[in-house]
Amino acid sequence: MAVADQLFEQALTLPEEERRKLTVRLLKTLQDGPEDEVMTDEEWQTAWDEELARRERSLDDGTAELLDGEVVMNEMLALASARP
Repeated sequence: MAVADQLFEQALTLPEEERRKLTVRLLKTLQDGPEDEVMTDEEWQTAWDEELARRERSLDDGTAELLDGEVVMNEMLALASARP
């Protein structure tokens, strides 16, 4: 098992709050900007609220591209099984 897989399995045993903190710390290592660019819970909620509203509008106005869930799942499974 790869080191990343081992770490992932270990991280899953942490309490939810500890996993959240670890996730934030890891995300910070991937950002190019200052540490304060990590979104707060409130900023994430606002961003998701805006995204959900945008998606709802696209459904209402007919501009959303609707996909069959079974087709999407089959495509995802095929992609996942093709990964090394």
